[in-house]
Amino acid sequence: MAEATPDSGEEKVVARKQWAHYVRARDNGHNDYVDLARKCDAFYRGDQWSDADRKKLEDEGRPAMTFNLVLSTINTALGEQASREMQVGFLPKRDSTRDGALVLGRVAQSIMQANDYHFIENFVFADGMIQDRGYFDVRVSFQENLMGDVSIKHLDPLTVIPDPEGKEMDPSTWNEVMVTWWMSLDELATKYGQDKSDSLQSIVGSGDHHAYDSVRFGTGRFGGEQFLSPGSHGIEGLDDRTIRSVRVIERQHYQWVDEYVLVDPDTGDMREVPQQMGEDEVTRLAETYGVQVIKRPGRKVRWTVTADDVVLYDDWSLYRTFTVIPYFPYYRRGNPFGMVRNLLNPQEFYNKARSQELHIVNTTANSGWITEEGSLVNMTEDELSEKGAETGLHLVYAKNYQPPQKIQPNHVPSGLDRISDKTGMAIQQISGVNEGMLGQASAEVSGVAMERKTQRGQIQLGQPFKHLEYSRRLVGHKLLELVQDFYTEERTVSILHPDNPDEREEKLIINQIDETGEVLNNVTAGRYDVSITSLPTRDNADEDEFGQLMQLRKEGGVAIPDDAIIRRSNLTDRDELADRVQEMMGQAEPTDEEIEMQQKMQQLEIGKLEGELAKLQAQAEQASASAEKDKASAEKTAGGEQSPEMSLERDRLEAEVALKREELLTRLRLSDMTLSSKGQSEKLRVASDMARTRFQGETQLAAAQANRSNPAEKEPDNG
Repeated sequence: MAEATPDSGEEKVVARKQWAHYVRARDNGHNDYVDLARKCDAFYRGDQWSDADRKKLEDEGRPAMTFNLVLSTINTALGEQASREMQVGFLPKRDSTRDGALVLGRVAQSIMQANDYHFIENFVFADGMIQDRGYFDVRVSFQENLMGDVSIKHLDPLTVIPDPEGKEMDPSTWNEVMVTWWMSLDELATKYGQDKSDSLQSIVGSGDHHAYDSVRFGTGRFGGEQFLSPGSHGIEGLDDRTIRSVRVIERQHYQWVDEYVLVDPDTGDMREVPQQMGEDEVTRLAETYGVQVIKRPGRKVRWTVTADDVVLYDDWSLYRTFTVIPYFPYYRRGNPFGMVRNLLNPQEFYNKARSQELHIVNTTANSGWITEEGSLVNMTEDELSEKGAETGLHLVYAKNYQPPQKIQPNHVPSGLDRISDKTGMAIQQISGVNEGMLGQASAEVSGVAMERKTQRGQIQLGQPFKHLEYSRRLVGHKLLELVQDFYTEERTVSILHPDNPDEREEKLIINQIDETGEVLNNVTAGRYDVSITSLPTRDNADEDEFGQLMQLRKEGGVAIPDDAIIRRSNLTDRDELADRVQEMMGQAEPTDEEIEMQQKMQQLEIGKLEGELAKLQAQAEQASASAEKDKASAEKTAGGEQSPEMSLERDRLEAEVALKREELLTRLRLSDMTLSSKGQSEKLRVASDMARTRFQGETQLAAAQANRSNPAEKEPDNG
């Protein structure tokens, strides 16, 4: 289906159908959800009294106190989530390898670091716990890179309308999902074109628009803004008003179409063909790669954006699945809910009970007086009513009159103070957040008992975290889809390793073609499963390891190195300090200057050994010559043998020569090892520089090619 023209009747049909879907979802639960979600959010912020109740209490002179137990309860759950980081991995299935799975895991890690995923997830988790629903939005953004970068953001749950017919948490089972927001005409013209803005103004000017919940008007006068009531068009006085904003509805929905599928005849593996490709293109593609083509019914994502009766965008989506991924803390048969919802009534009851206690105490202090008429001397009866409860009150009454008597106040009802305590306990019992998790256990409770209480409370919070793990798995599947569909060119990704002092940043080149034509680190091929691991945050892990290391050293007597303990401390310059400690202990890696100095010292030692060896060899040769001479002389004179002293001296010199020769060979081997290590480091440095230079050139070429076929404007970016 081609994009509808602005003035065609087909566009109006698409827009009216879109509006009907929005109205059906809005009136079948979404409006009720919005009201409840706003109330839950207000309770979390501490706004827990309605305006009518507060005004009534103020008129009666009674306090309306707020004791926000919801805040501490939810913050405890948020703290539990903040201490658990997500690590996504992939497991090879078909036509995939373990090395490919490792490369994909590192690419996903780079994407999550670039998008600050841990903070995004914290926002989504908070939305779910407070407002029943949280949503990720995972798509490809072309704002900073023409080849596209994966973008992960969180959506306002009040603006997201899931499929009212959906029954499962997995969005792949939904038929549609909508995101709606208000947009000014200037913003709309900038993003979708001036002709769309003009069409909207024309429709509103003729009165043929959806008045309620579609257009907001502002008068631009001191009288303020005007809002249309349901069922009214309010055409009268239209010239006196200006359009302040219009509702934009972005709807992703599945449509059943006949699609072409490529089939590998050897493995039976199937891959869908993009909807934009025609039959001739698909046939040529199959012949080129030696695969088969079949035609079957399939679901494709349609992306439609409208404002009133104007279609802003309508085409097939770039993505195989929805970009919206939900998080529901608790879920029962299509009914998601969070933690605050069930704490509303206990919190209201707690506020009223504590406010009533304060009211009774206040009325006890000034219960009233009984006086005879005309008996007061130093004040009037009205002044006594106002000042009768002040400290140091001095009353003077006339002679022959009864003294003023203070009215005996009613006693505080028995058990009233225990009502608020019971309500506070009810909040803990409903939420599962006990005093151990809140850090409010009494001094009589042992550390072991408090730890067990904390663990039991964490078990009760297991369901929200189990559902969070499921949403993480959905995010992992979406990352795999986007990486394999859009990261098809050669590119370099950066991965940070904060726990590795030797290599803080790693550069990984994916889809690199070598000299033989083989694709290295290919992330586009293969089928993979997603593996999600929850790990403690780096700060918490370091703190825990630091405590264990200190305990092993003090109590276990294990010789833990000082530098290992320092690296897991909370010091700002811990790595630098650990390196200095290693250097002081002689365990640090030598620098280039130190290696050069070692080489010079080795050369001096080698020269010294060569001189000593030459001297010993000369002495040995001289001793050997003397021995031969003495032997010859003895044979002439008396036929005798060589003297024992001369033989021993010669043997001693030969042994020293052999020892010095072995020492010299050892020194030469050490020198060769040092030179080899330095040469290897130099080779690695040169290779790294050459790779970096090559990548820069290829990146510029790829960017130039992408600029000629820029897909950035093909689909709206609700970033």
